[in-house]
Amino acid sequence: MRALIYAARQESLQVPWYSEKAGFYSPDYLKEFAYDIAPKKTLAEIDFLEKALALKPGAEILDCPCGHGRHSIELARRGYQVTGQDISSFFLREARNAAQRAQVSVRWIKRDMREIPFEDKFDIALNLFSTFGCLENDEEDQNALDRVGKALKRSGKFMLDTMNREYVVRAYGEKVKDW
Repeated sequence: MRALIYAARQESLQVPWYSEKAGFYSPDYLKEFAYDIAPKKTLAEIDFLEKALALKPGAEILDCPCGHGRHSIELARRGYQVTGQDISSFFLREARNAAQRAQVSVRWIKRDMREIPFEDKFDIALNLFSTFGCLENDEEDQNALDRVGKALKRSGKFMLDTMNREYVVRAYGEKVKDW
């Protein structure tokens, strides 16, 4: 139901669903996905990333989009140099507050993932929690991938996380029925 409300708001405002005006990324989002973004899951995801990407101590990592900072903060806690980029002022405010509570340093940037302002900087780039493929068209998705590619060092690695239809139906059932 909430998805329908956001879709209607998007149509009436003539803005993308992910824009701040549409209001999808809000305290309600954090409540809606609380199970999926729980600290225990975050720790397991970072454990997996460290192993799968063979992360080196002090690696430069771009987390884009970083959302409310859960991966960025845990990576910084483990000694990586992290830049978190997101389009949502709400999420970045939450991320800054959480990083301060965790006493870790993360560079936070407010920008769209199609506007990554770096070249040849990062060892690792992350696009997690199925944020890829939600833009207006394939060209915009490609633009985001191109920007990630430019931000990575020549030997850099990119981890992209996405969900398939069967998983979404199984995991979210009634929540996505009306989507």
